[in-house]
Amino acid sequence: MFSCCATDASASGTESITADGPSVPVAATGSTQTRRSAPRQEPRGDDPSVLGAYPAESSGADLNTILEDVDTAELMFYMQIFDAFGPEEGKVPMDFEPMRSFVQRCTSVGEDLDPIMGSLGVTPEAGITLEILLDIIRQHSISEVTLMEEFSKVTEQDSIPAEECRSALRSLCEQDLAARFSEGQWDQILTTVMLEVATEVPLEMWMAMARRCARITRLAQGQQ
Repeated sequence: MFSCCATDASASGTESITADGPSVPVAATGSTQTRRSAPRQEPRGDDPSVLGAYPAESSGADLNTILEDVDTAELMFYMQIFDAFGPEEGKVPMDFEPMRSFVQRCTSVGEDLDPIMGSLGVTPEAGITLEILLDIIRQHSISEVTLMEEFSKVTEQDSIPAEECRSALRSLCEQDLAARFSEGQWDQILTTVMLEVATEVPLEMWMAMARRCARITRLAQGQQ
């Protein structure tokens, strides 16, 4: 039905392929306002229709569409997945297992999902909105600890030379997210991510660019 995101390299024994999946439809608005959906029946944990609703393998969104506007591409792509969870009045219960499994598989949250949801104001009564789901996906596209470690591997200084940063971003996504793009696709991705970079990249900028690169990778490659 719908795609997920690139898994960590350690969790995948297969090689990811290209990002040329089906194009993402363009919405008339980039808003994440809530939408009223049909009432959702409570699923059973052993219900095969629930367990099979979110396949582990499918292709991601079109890379060119993503690079034009990653925020809008994420909105349109993940909106379809959110709607598949059957939200009521624009919200999904925080204990809804298919949603939890999706977030844990497609972000770096791991076992910290509950405290992360709590930090964003999610409660059992309030549930998760599309906007909160997107916040988690964007903020946790890759582990902060990993980003700090990678920065330290590249330099002992306060910044990384731009060319070394470019190579480090590619290496990070290939190793941690099993990213497998063609040379031309990598050039597109890295040129887009580093568009406003000068000669040096400080830590804060490195972390922002690495998260963005990870978001693009996850969205483009899907669950490989």
